[in-house]
Amino acid sequence: MQKWEYLIARAEDGRIQYVNGRELPDWKKGNLWNSFSTLGDEGWELVAIDWNTHCYFFKRPKAE
Repeated sequence: MQKWEYLIARAEDGRIQYVNGRELPDWKKGNLWNSFSTLGDEGWELVAIDWNTHCYFFKRPKAE
């Protein structure tokens, strides 16, 4: 059975500021487009967005 790992990113001022609840202001420097492109290159898939909190939910297959 496929297992998944998840990443939750929250944006402020057009950049990702929090990842999985931890403040990381320099994480994946750049705008959201660049951050999302990098995440895609790392195998992350955007699966949901909460527009009220500016949270983006990603998943990718977990390495076994």
